[in-house]
Amino acid sequence: MAINHKLKKLVVQSLPDDQNAGFTLIEMIIVVSIIGMLAAIALPSWLSFYGRERLNRANDAIVSILR
Repeated sequence: MAINHKLKKLVVQSLPDDQNAGFTLIEMIIVVSIIGMLAAIALPSWLSFYGRERLNRANDAIVSILR
């Protein structure tokens, strides 16, 4: 019974308080802005790659039709 009481006390102590649970508004703003910066860097590269790939597929289709 003593072990059960000690375990319960340990579990209750490890739970966060209501004031410490979750993220603050500043933390969320920072995370969203970092994701936005990464998207602004990666999106143009991905779009140009995708456009070149479409042109290559179209060119391969034309060449295969002409053979």
